[in-house]
Amino acid sequence: MNLKIIAVGRVKQGYLRTALKEFTQRINKYSSLEIIEIKEERIDSRASPEKIKEKEAERILSKLDPRAYMIALDEQGKELSSLKLARLFEEVSRKGHRQMSFVIGGALGLSSRVKEQADFILALSRMTFTHEMIRLFLLEQIYRAFTIIRGEPYHNL
Repeated sequence: MNLKIIAVGRVKQGYLRTALKEFTQRINKYSSLEIIEIKEERIDSRASPEKIKEKEAERILSKLDPRAYMIALDEQGKELSSLKLARLFEEVSRKGHRQMSFVIGGALGLSSRVKEQADFILALSRMTFTHEMIRLFLLEQIYRAFTIIRGEPYHNL
């Protein structure tokens, strides 16, 4: 299965870029992974949060393959254990999807239009984290899911 992560904004901190590179290399042993960074809209008082999210949504939706299984990350989504996320990967693959896309919003989150098009809305936590941190947490969980599926020891260390 091919994986794509569409994320609003760039990762600025060097320590996060290093960690992201490490998990990207680990994941590439199991699957191809493409990370697409979408330009983040500037937040100012003249534009409503919804208008800002809609502008970002246009960019996000233009990068999505309509045949891909799309998971939107949102704090109001469904929380899964690592084992259940691995089972979701298996189920999506069994249903014949060749691509799985994950969408991470910017500082204001995702527009309702993006969430409505998602096949699944995933919450990594009820806590609020920066979108850069969420990208790292997601990559770690994707890697963990592959090791669970393959019966490798990473999950149980």
